[in-house]
Formats: sequence, C-alpha cells, structure tokens
Amino acid sequence: REGRRPDGTPIKVAFALAFAADPRAPDIGFFTCQHRYPEHFWNPLFQTHTNTASAVAGVVLVAENPSDHHIFLSAFMGERALLATSSGIAMKTPRGEVQVMTPTAFIEHFGGPPPTIRRGARLAAIRFAVRDLERAAAVMAEVGCDLSEYHVKTFDDLEDESFDLVVSLTPEAQHRAVEMARGRA
Repeated sequence: REGRRPDGTPIKVAFALAFAADPRAPDIGFFTCQHRYPEHFWNPLFQTHTNTASAVAGVVLVAENPSDHHIFLSAFMGERALLATSSGIAMKTPRGEVQVMTPTAFIEHFGGPPPTIRRGARLAAIRFAVRDLERAAAVMAEVGCDLSEYHVKTFDDLEDESFDLVVSLTPEAQHRAVEMARGRA
C-alpha cells in the first residue's frame, strides 16, 4: 500500500505478520512483523515522539510459574539465553527484554497490583526508553500520569546493579547500560 513521508512524498509500505500462541497464556496475542520496505518504516523522522520515547525497552508478563513459559518464549523469540531469578525469568533480544515474573515480584517491582492470571500469564507492563526524562514526565503529567515518585539515579548510585529500567540520555550512558545488562544475563 502507499504511505506518505512527513513532507507528503508517496512511498510504499507493506508488512507481513506471523502469529503464535502460548496455551499457558491464552489472553496474550504473540506476533512478529516483517517490514517489506524497512527503509521507509525505520526513518528517524517517523520515530520522533513528543514524549521523547525512542524504543520499547521491554515487556513484562505475570505468571504463577514464570519458568513454564521459557520454552515457548525461546522458540518464539529465537533466543536461548535466559536469566532465572527468584522473581522470574528474563530474556534479552536485540530490541529489548521480555520478563516473566510472579505476581508477588510484580508488586515489589512496580508497586501496584498485577493483572489477574486465572486463565494464565498476562501482559502486565511495557517499558519505554526515552531521550529526555523531564520532557517525558511533563507529557505524562499532561495526560494525568504523575511520575514525581520516580527518582533519577546515575550508574554510580546503583548500589547492587539491580534495576528495572535504564533511561540513557547520552550514547555513553546507553553503552554503559547495555554492558551492565549483558553482565546480568
């Protein structure tokens, strides 16, 4: 089909979707998208957002037994490396991380109630990387989401290298965050 660049120039856009299902997570739709004209989709002009979001840093699922999902997720994501902790499991991909945690771990990490998991695992959170945390907080405040309880830390403030989200504002910080994350896997 035809799309348009920000300047109005017509371009071709197309994609193919492949779907998968985890029987232990019937309320989650898993899919992958192949862009037929990736040079048009991954244009930096199309990836600019008012809240300065630059990527999906990760997704969080909640399940009674997180390790029950590792075989499906490994096959779906093509990633075999897995980090298992008392909170659950985590798998890194080139574009972000997928975590599956217990309801108790979700409450401890996010400070709020997890979704109900009576029918199986559920999608519970999406983490975004942003270029400017202050701007992102301002945009969130405009829509009624107060981020004032979240406090910025530097890498030197991380006592045990334990973190759920790293927002890097410089290429150097991004490199350091990637290296720290690799060390956790």
